[in-house]
Amino acid sequence: MTAPGMLTDGSKTSYGFGIAVGELGGHRKLGHGGGINGFLSELDYYPDDTLTVVVLANSESARPARLADDIARVVLGIPAPRVKDLPLTADDVARFSGLYALGPLQVRVFETGGKLRAQATGQTAFGLRWQGDSTFLAAFDDNVRLVFRPALGPRATSFVLFQGGAVQTATRVE
Repeated sequence: MTAPGMLTDGSKTSYGFGIAVGELGGHRKLGHGGGINGFLSELDYYPDDTLTVVVLANSESARPARLADDIARVVLGIPAPRVKDLPLTADDVARFSGLYALGPLQVRVFETGGKLRAQATGQTAFGLRWQGDSTFLAAFDDNVRLVFRPALGPRATSFVLFQGGAVQTATRVE
């Protein structure tokens, strides 16, 4: 359950069989989050540190995964990551902008005022903060990450969304 899955292209996912597999500040992390009808949860285990963090919330606006990471950072002495918001060139905007299919949703990535934004079908648009290379963090939550592929070239053909322990690939449709 804790071994990362393998995609058909040979790359590893960050998900085993029911367990998210990752790391936080160089510390191996296993976990899973969930929610139903106004309740959210996160359970993370750091096997090399014998640390377990459990967060239970009864608010739709709570971010238990983020809170669990913050707790683990304090306990393990991991400094908070420095979030950047690098400027984009016109070539960068052209490379990442477009319409992407993410399961049943379409995600439009577009430029406004020199910054990129993303908007999924039926949802509110949100800002993207460029971290360099091909990585962006959502302005509403530093734990939501979009990594565009390929990192170089005139246009990205897809992006991988990392959110709440889930990993999903969105493919460019235009």
